[in-house]
Amino acid sequence: MRKNVMKGKFKTLLKNFCLESTYPGLKYFYLYPDCISRLFSRGFWAVSLLLLYVFAGWLAVLLYSRFSNGPTRISIKTQHAPLTELPYPAITVCSPNQMTIAAVNHLNKTLVNGNRNIDLNENIPHLLGFHERIKYNQINASTLQHLQGLINANRYTVREIMALVAQSCDDFLKLCIFQQERQDCRKLFRPLITVHGLCCIFNSPYYFNEKRNVKDHVFEPHMATTLGRADALTVVVDYEPEKAMDYTVGAGGGIRVYFTDWSEFPADDMNKIVYPNTESFMMIRATHTYCTDYVMELDPNSRNCTLENELDLIYFDKYRNSDCDHLCYVRNLQSECHCLPLFLPQAKTDQVCNITDIPCIGRVRLQNFTVECNCLRDCVYNQYFVHMSLGNLHALPYMLLNPYESVNFTNSTSILHMYFSGPSFVKKKQETVMTKVTLFSNIGGIFGLCLGFSIISIFEIIFYISKAIRNHFTR
Repeated sequence: MRKNVMKGKFKTLLKNFCLESTYPGLKYFYLYPDCISRLFSRGFWAVSLLLLYVFAGWLAVLLYSRFSNGPTRISIKTQHAPLTELPYPAITVCSPNQMTIAAVNHLNKTLVNGNRNIDLNENIPHLLGFHERIKYNQINASTLQHLQGLINANRYTVREIMALVAQSCDDFLKLCIFQQERQDCRKLFRPLITVHGLCCIFNSPYYFNEKRNVKDHVFEPHMATTLGRADALTVVVDYEPEKAMDYTVGAGGGIRVYFTDWSEFPADDMNKIVYPNTESFMMIRATHTYCTDYVMELDPNSRNCTLENELDLIYFDKYRNSDCDHLCYVRNLQSECHCLPLFLPQAKTDQVCNITDIPCIGRVRLQNFTVECNCLRDCVYNQYFVHMSLGNLHALPYMLLNPYESVNFTNSTSILHMYFSGPSFVKKKQETVMTKVTLFSNIGGIFGLCLGFSIISIFEIIFYISKAIRNHFTR
C-alpha cells in the first residue's frame, strides 16, 4: 500500500512536491539516491532553472514594456470610403487688409468723448500688434494708454474696434459659387476674429457676433459631394490695397486660407497663401482616423490620444488637439500679461487684453512657452491635406461661359477654387498592438516555453503550501 505523500514535515512535503509535481526539473533534486549524483543534479538544475527564470522574466518585462509604452498602431482599413460620409472642412479666408481708410475715418467720427488730442491715423496702426509683428520697442506707452482711454470713453471694446477697422467680409468676398450655384457670400461665410485678425469662415460653428467670438451649438456642417471640381466652392476675393491704411497690409498681400475640421477653431496646421491676381485650384484630400473599442478602454496616456468627451476645454467645450494648442498660448499669455487674447471664444470683455498690453503680447509671441503644455492628439479626427496649383487670369475675357462677368477684376483680385480631388477618402484604424488577453497569453507562452510552467503548477504550489501549514498546526 502506497504511503500518503501529503503527511509529514515540511521537508518531507517539499520532497514529495518535487517528485510528484507537474513542474518539470524539480524531480531531479531528489531522483538520484547516491550523494554525488544528487549534488551534481541539484546544482545543474538549480542553475538551469535560475537562468530560465531570469530569461523568462526578462522577456515578460520586454513584452509588458511594449504593451504599456506603445499600445496602439494605425493601420489603413480601406481607401474607398465614400466621400459623402465626410463633412466639408472649415475653410477660413483672411484678407491681408486689416485696417481700411474708410473704416478708420468712420471710427474717428464716432469718437466724440474723451481726450481726442491724438492723431488717430498715425497711431491706430499700433493695434495690428495684437496679431502681427511690429516694432514694439518704438511704441510709446503713453500713446497706447491714450488710445485705450479714448476707446473706453466712447464705450467701445478692443474686439469691436479690430472688427470695425478691418476689411469686412462683404467688401472682401466679391462672388461665391457653391455646388454649381451662385450664392450670397453672407450665407456661406461668417466673420471671425482669428490669430491673424478678422477673417471669413465657411462651414464652422464659430463666428463673431459683433461683440466677441461665439460658438453656434446647433450648427450642422455641409457634407462633401463626389462631383469634385464641378461642385467646388469658388470664391472671388479682392483685398483692395488702395483702400488700406499705409503700411498695414499683412502677408505681403497674400490671402491666407486655412483648412481645419469643422468642429475646430481655425489653426495654422494646414494653410495656404494665395498670391493676388491669380486663379488657384486647391484640391483637398481627407483621412478619417478612428479607434477600436480596445483602444478606447486604455488610459489616455497609455494610448497617447484623447477622446473628445474625455476632457472639456474651457472656452472650446469638447477636446480637440488644435484647440488645446490654442489654450497653451492662452495660459502662457495669462501668465505673462494677465489677460486673454482677442480671438478666444466666449472670453469676457474685462478679461481680454487691451491696447496697453500690446508690447507684452509681442514679447510672448517671440518667446517659448513658459507654461507646461501637454496636448495629446485626437483619437478620432478628420484631417485634410491640400495641394494647390496657381494660374493667371489672362484668359478670363475669352471664356465661353464666364461666371465672373459681374466682378471688376484688378491686380488684387484672386479666384479660389476649393474641392475634393476624388470620390473617396482614406480611413485609418487605430488598434492595440496587443490586448490584455493577448499580453497574458504571451507571458504564459514565455513561461510555458522556458519552464513548462502553467496555471496548474501555481495551484499545486498553493496546495502543497496549505498542506504544509495544516500539518504544522495539527502535529
